[in-house]
Amino acid sequence: MGRLRRALAGLALVGLAAVIPSACSDTAGRPIAVPVSLQGVGEPGASPATFTNGRGWQVTLTQAHALLGPFYFDEVAQDAFAWWTRWLPIGVAHAHVLASQGTTIGELLAQYPVDLLAPTVALGEASGQLGTCRRFEVHLRPPGAVRLADGADLTPLRGHSLYAEGTATKDGVTVRFAGGLDLPSDDRALQAVTDIRVADVRFDDARPGGPQVRVRVSDWFWQADFSTLPPADADGVASIPADSPVAQGWLRAATHRDTYDLEWIP
Repeated sequence: MGRLRRALAGLALVGLAAVIPSACSDTAGRPIAVPVSLQGVGEPGASPATFTNGRGWQVTLTQAHALLGPFYFDEVAQDAFAWWTRWLPIGVAHAHVLASQGTTIGELLAQYPVDLLAPTVALGEASGQLGTCRRFEVHLRPPGAVRLADGADLTPLRGHSLYAEGTATKDGVTVRFAGGLDLPSDDRALQAVTDIRVADVRFDDARPGGPQVRVRVSDWFWQADFSTLPPADADGVASIPADSPVAQGWLRAATHRDTYDLEWIP
């Protein structure tokens, strides 16, 4: 067994000869800062505010707010690197590796309250290094769990991590709804959407424009059956209880990587 392990360690060193220079060059990349924006989107060619969901409800959102951040943008997967290094008899220094197993080339470390029905929301400058983003991650932490962005206004969220209002119509029945969604404070896995894979997005401050995070708002209520909500209150609005199927579907969508994308916008 000792011979086998030494042989595998020797092979690992050969593999690392190819991997480490790349990793080191990424870590030593030129420092940059690029402006990051965010936009709520709908299905291709459609408004994020109006859509027909998978259960046939015609949904119109009048409010859609989220508290998002921090954001981390990664360049390359480190899976091969990790596979080789676990056979080494000595420790190997790693660059900063996130849950998505990538080398960070940009980050925004605050929480940002965003209006997902606004045309575009400017988040700020992501500091990092020259590189190509292939994966990124978005955190959905409870309000105040990390530093709030300067000038952040939490009022539209009404104390929640996500908040939405709107109407849903099907078979002549219209349901007015409003409610907030809270991320479980004891479940960190639900507070970070990791390994969001994207087509290569080059982070380069010499390029005009910057990266834009896109949130497909229609996913929030894509599987919602609004007939399951409780009766409307005196104002004619149905709430969204945390244990309702509508809220559970909303939580699954908000924490699913397919709800998010990244593009470079000139």
